[in-house]
Amino acid sequence: MGITGIATLAYLLMFTGAGRMWVEEVPGTFSPVYWGRYVDWVLTTPLMLWDILALAGAPNDEIAMVIIMDMLMIGFGCAGAQTPDQNKWFFFIFGMVTFFHICHVLVKYSKVNKYGEEARALYNKVAWMTIILWTLYPIVWIVAEGQRMVSASLECCLYAIMDVSAKCVFGIIIVQARGALESITAGYKSVED
Repeated sequence: MGITGIATLAYLLMFTGAGRMWVEEVPGTFSPVYWGRYVDWVLTTPLMLWDILALAGAPNDEIAMVIIMDMLMIGFGCAGAQTPDQNKWFFFIFGMVTFFHICHVLVKYSKVNKYGEEARALYNKVAWMTIILWTLYPIVWIVAEGQRMVSASLECCLYAIMDVSAKCVFGIIIVQARGALESITAGYKSVED
């Protein structure tokens, strides 16, 4: 609920025009940067990664490292979007390095079966869905904030489609997996006992 609630607030902010700033990329030509989406992502994507890695029983220190890398990835993307010259690509490259680390960790836990086969299957479903959908974000960043090849309206539309897919569908899949969640909860309780 928190993930979709934060995303809804961010989109309402951008819809009202409050969640953006203007960057002068060419003298006299200004492009919008929707900083509201970056605030959304820096709050929601760590929650998503925490949920995913908890399904696999990843240790807290690894979850914390992935969350830090995720926040850096978003920070690099935001800084690059606001950089009016070709230096934006340095930020993009650093963001991609952190993204590759996140993907590596998600793939690493695909074979872990700590809470049973149902929990592992749920983990793989949401982890791979996240990897695939999150791979689309840098592509849109390149054609939108990076090259300004698409309009701001199309950029917002593409990000909105990806956000709904990545966040709402993600939540629905997890909430509907009652058996997997019960086995994970039972696994946590047995560790505590």
